[in-house]
Amino acid sequence: VVVIQPFLGAADLEAIRRAISSVRRHRRRMEIKDELLEYFDERLFWRNLQASSEADLIRTLGESMVALGVIDESYVEGAIEREAMSSTAFTDTIAVPHSMVMSAARTAIALVVNETPMPWGENRVNVIALIAFSETGRKAFQTVFDQFVEVFSDRDDVQRIVRRATDFSSFIDELVHVIDA
Repeated sequence: VVVIQPFLGAADLEAIRRAISSVRRHRRRMEIKDELLEYFDERLFWRNLQASSEADLIRTLGESMVALGVIDESYVEGAIEREAMSSTAFTDTIAVPHSMVMSAARTAIALVVNETPMPWGENRVNVIALIAFSETGRKAFQTVFDQFVEVFSDRDDVQRIVRRATDFSSFIDELVHVIDA
C-alpha cells in the first residue's frame, strides 16, 4: 500500500516508483528461489561437514542422494573416479564433484558449506557441491548452474555465504541475494 496525497506530487510519484521497484525485486527473488529449490533440498545440505578425503566426502553426500532415489551407487563411484582423474575444485573456494555419466533420476545438488576450508586436490575449499545430472534435466539446469558458478567464482560472495548460511534456509536466502545483487 502506498499512501498518496489527494493532489499527486513529486514525493508521491517517488513513493509509487519505490513501491513498484520493491514489488518487482521481491517477485524476481521469489522466481530465483523457486528455480534454486528445484535442485537444492534441505536433506542434501550440510554445514561444517569434514571428511578425511575427497572420496569419503563424495560417498557421504552420495549416500544421501541414493537414499532419496536421486542417484544409484554407480553414480557415486563414477563421481569418485572422475575426481581421481583431476580435481573438480575450479576455484580456491568450491569443488563440484560429479560423474561423467548423466544417469541421475533427476538433477540435484548435495551441498556442504564449511567455515574451515577442506583440502581438495591442490586447493582448499569451503564449499563442495556434488551435482547429480540427469539427461532430461541438464538443459533446464544450465541457467541455474551458470548463476551458481558465477556466485562461487567471487571470493567475497563465497565468504558472505559461508559466514551467513548457518542453515539451509539462510543458504538459499543468501544465494538468492547474491544472484540478484
